[in-house]
This record gives sequence, structure tokens and C-alpha cells, in this order.
Amino acid sequence: MSTHHTHTKSQNLRIVVQLFFLVLFFILVFSKKAQMWMPIFAFGFIASLRFSRFYCGWICQMGTLFRGLNWVKKKLKLHQFHPPKSFENPVVRWIFLSLTVATMVVLQIAGLRSDILVYITILSVVVTLFFHESFWHNVICL
Repeated sequence: MSTHHTHTKSQNLRIVVQLFFLVLFFILVFSKKAQMWMPIFAFGFIASLRFSRFYCGWICQMGTLFRGLNWVKKKLKLHQFHPPKSFENPVVRWIFLSLTVATMVVLQIAGLRSDILVYITILSVVVTLFFHESFWHNVICL
């Protein structure tokens, strides 16, 4: 079997897996069970420790949405801005992570149900409308 054929087959498998997880994410969101995504995220995160960016490349709903969003941006010839240099500081990533975790903990302690994953997903799409997706992946997301 040729390398090109194997590469195409692998790409097709990846797209099918990404679409499966994107549909699953939306099913969980619309059935008001978005918190059930957390075990999937945890599994993906742990797998990424061994297999690099496994979660990002195969499971993450945001990455899958970015693929379609990039196509739309290209067709509409939307201008992409460069993020401020201050955002390149690794502290920014830790601040975002800390705020996210703190919000989840506070909501849990208060007994409030939150769809923070939905809000983060929406935020990622909005950010990626204006900046290249690498800004999200390399600055904001872990």
C-alpha cells in the first residue's frame, strides 16, 4: 500500500472520529448533560501525555469547529489580527486555566449547574474568528 493512500485513509479516519466526538458533544449539550464531557476530556488529556496532542487532534470539539471555521474565513476572506505580544507570555495560559478552574469550583460549591464547556467552546470560536486558530491552541488552551 502506498504512503499517500495510507495518509489519506488516516486523514479520513481522523475526520470521522472528530465528527463523531463533535456530534457527541452537541448531543450532551442539548440534552443538558455537558458535564459528561469531562471524563472524555480527562481521558484525552491523559492519552495526550503519552501520545502528544491526541485530544486536540482527534477529540476536541473546538479543533473540529476550527476546521470548518477556517474554511468559512478563507471563503469570506476575513482578515486575521495578530494577537498582542503580551499574550505570548505563558502566564496568560495559566491565568485562563486558573480562572476556568476557579469558576468551575465556585459553581460546584454553590450548587449551581454550569455549561462552562459550552461557554469556552463559544469563546474559542469567537476568538478564532478574529485570530488564527494557533492563538487559541498555543496561548489560551493547554
